[in-house]
Amino acid sequence: MKRWLSIPLAVCALVLATPSSQGGHRKQSCASDCGPQQTIVGWKTEVREVIVNESVLEKRKVQVTENRTEAEKRKVQVTEYRTEAEKRKVTVNRTERVKEVRQEKYWVCQPVVTEEVREYNVSVPVEEKRVGTRMVCRPRTVEEVRRVTCDRGHWETQTHEVACYSNSGRRGCCRKGCDSDCGPTFQTVCRRVWVPSLETVEQKVNVIRNEMVEEKYNYVAVSYRTEKRSEKVNVTRYQRAEQVRNVEFWTCRPVSVVEEVIVNVSKPVVVEKEIIVNVCKPVVVEREINVRVCRPVKKNVEVRVPVYGVVECAAPAYVSAPCYSECDSGCGRRRGCRK
Repeated sequence: MKRWLSIPLAVCALVLATPSSQGGHRKQSCASDCGPQQTIVGWKTEVREVIVNESVLEKRKVQVTENRTEAEKRKVQVTEYRTEAEKRKVTVNRTERVKEVRQEKYWVCQPVVTEEVREYNVSVPVEEKRVGTRMVCRPRTVEEVRRVTCDRGHWETQTHEVACYSNSGRRGCCRKGCDSDCGPTFQTVCRRVWVPSLETVEQKVNVIRNEMVEEKYNYVAVSYRTEKRSEKVNVTRYQRAEQVRNVEFWTCRPVSVVEEVIVNVSKPVVVEKEIIVNVCKPVVVEREINVRVCRPVKKNVEVRVPVYGVVECAAPAYVSAPCYSECDSGCGRRRGCRK
């Protein structure tokens, strides 16, 4: 993007470098004799060589300092604790059991039996005869008229023709009316057949129906009444009585005893040890990196260039003043100069 923007800037620099005598936009000076002057009569396109700055990636070798971790052996002093056994005299508090006797009071429940009269309720059954009613299911014969279909047919003897076949494939082996050559023939057979004759008639039949009938019956109703009765019973009650007894018990008494005990004591000891330590050391390394460099590049660019021509400078008819050497000093805005 920067490369394409540098092309128009180069074109503008080329136009500004054009001499003022050839430019069409600056003030032109009029000759003292009003002779012919040059001016722009057109434009043309020319290809010119322009130097443009272009950004390019370039590989360069540089020296870089890196930190590398290396293992080193170092001697250090370490404090270690060692356990040693020592004999010391200490006072130990111990307890010993001692038997003692003391008196204590306690309460005892003693039973006392007394005769008392108590009342209680008794349920006495009372029977009473009563008459009640109940529903009883009883059968009753009823005569009803119903439609009955009767078969009033009869037996008949009918004759039919049936096919007769031989029991064997040889001649002369057929039975009962078969031909001598054992071919299929027919014979007449009598059969007894029932010929139905259905007839629907109305007749009276006896039908048993069940009916619910109310019936009286006798029963005994039992009821209970409450009666109060009394009786003598022995009642046992308990009374509290205070008594004294001797009780033996054990007590623990503290006793101080001096004893010689072995105690483990931890003592510090300085020991020299060799350990491995990771040390970070700087190392110079050569690396290849990409560097962006700005380089001048020659390019051909199409530029519009003005074409100059010659025109005559004549004073206008209504101006009688002569032309001066320079329009800025006397003529003002090119007074008397023809454009």
